[in-house]
Amino acid sequence: PQAVPEKNDDDIFSKILRVNQRFQRHMEQGDIAIPTGKSSTSCSNGVCFWPKSADGLVRIPFTLDSKFTNKEKAIIWGAMHEYEMLTCVQFQNRTTEVNYVRFRSADGCWSYVGKTGGSQELSLMKAGCVKRGIVQHEINHILGFEHEQNRIDRAQYVKILWQNIDPAHYSSFKEHRTSNLGTRYDYSSIMHYGKYSFSRNGLKTLIPIPDENTIIGQRYGLSSMDIAKINKLYGCNVCSDLFPEHSGNLQSRDYPSPHQSYDCMFLIRTPEEKVFLEFDSFDLQTSLGCSGCYVKVYDGDVKSAPVLLDRTCGKTLPPVLIASRNLMLIEFASSSCPTTPGFAATYHTGSC
Repeated sequence: PQAVPEKNDDDIFSKILRVNQRFQRHMEQGDIAIPTGKSSTSCSNGVCFWPKSADGLVRIPFTLDSKFTNKEKAIIWGAMHEYEMLTCVQFQNRTTEVNYVRFRSADGCWSYVGKTGGSQELSLMKAGCVKRGIVQHEINHILGFEHEQNRIDRAQYVKILWQNIDPAHYSSFKEHRTSNLGTRYDYSSIMHYGKYSFSRNGLKTLIPIPDENTIIGQRYGLSSMDIAKINKLYGCNVCSDLFPEHSGNLQSRDYPSPHQSYDCMFLIRTPEEKVFLEFDSFDLQTSLGCSGCYVKVYDGDVKSAPVLLDRTCGKTLPPVLIASRNLMLIEFASSSCPTTPGFAATYHTGSC
């Protein structure tokens, strides 16, 4: 009997494919454009990585299509802010820079891999592509990242079901000679295909192993490993962490031992509802106005967001903090107080 097609995943890459299948533009792996004169998507020998400045920042000049509404621009900026909070990648409005990215509403969701030189397009069609996760998927391509399941060691983690793949897209599952940056395979990467990507019959085209029920792909945005890979690829000297689950624990680095001198940013970005943060332990060196060592918490994912907890130090546990939505940013400044343990906290989501 004929197999019954299974329900498709609603992961970010599947959303990209649903938009792009309406167009005839040739794309590698569904959403990668190939520069004229090249035959490969790979970014070999680091020649297409964006340069790092003397101050340690990787600045990417960009322009935004005038077709985008203010709301759409805010979504794109919001996607960029996550990189700026957690990595050394910064986006700046282009003035006279020769190499820059043009965010356009063209035919579909697509981009090039790495810096191609000159003006390079990143397409976010207004009808379907201007979503945080899709924006970040395409930005990761311009940073030099390819799709996760095509890495050279993928056979240890996923099984490709060639019999269910549209033959026209066999090449989309080709292994690439990736370095992997010494990082583990990330089923939850924003760069991972969904289980049904490029299916010819509605059945799965890849399954995780050994547990095929493992969720793959992303539904919202960057994973914590995506952030770690960016920081490793570009040699970012930053202390940051992303917490994308419904609940979890966070603490200052080296806790409960006295920490080294550094400043950290922790972003809690849950799939839904409001974030509740409760401090279980708190011991930061006291100073006048908590000017040297402190924790500060924001109701959002940027420092311009409303403050939930202003600079706090000492040993008194702060109150339970509740964000107005699914985003909370914790700033930990400790460069001038390396002798105290720091803090430990737990978070969860709820509707209040």
